[in-house]
Amino acid sequence: MSDRKCATFGAILAASLSFCASTGAAAEPPGELSLRDAVATLFATYERAWGRSDAKALAATYTSRGDLRIPTGRIFSGRSSIEAFYAGAFARGYGKTLADGVVQRVRLLSPDVAIIDGTWSIRRVHIARAKAHDEHGTFNAVILRTHSAWKLAALREQA
Repeated sequence: MSDRKCATFGAILAASLSFCASTGAAAEPPGELSLRDAVATLFATYERAWGRSDAKALAATYTSRGDLRIPTGRIFSGRSSIEAFYAGAFARGYGKTLADGVVQRVRLLSPDVAIIDGTWSIRRVHIARAKAHDEHGTFNAVILRTHSAWKLAALREQA
């Protein structure tokens, strides 16, 4: 993929969280993470993987049938496809970038499904011999509660 705006979700999740709206979630059962904590955990996992340029760990935060749509409109479905995309993006200039993101809204759609809206930016992207540049945009993500953790089911990035 030759488009420069391609590795944005790591930016979204490599951020300190800023919730600007309530989740609307009811109290969680004892021993369960609150939705806010679950999103923070998901973001922290992504942040660690992004910081290591670890495509496999990034893909592991998706459900087995999760998908990613990047700003060019390309869609990557399933963990192996998402992993391959991120591995290529890191090799092309997104490895070791500086990423920021803000969660603007989290809304619980059902006890096991939530939607997240926010903004992202990636600083110091180095593609080929071009001068380093910054990228930014918005995102929408659907997360699902699985038996082990909340996972990404769908991510939609916009530049």
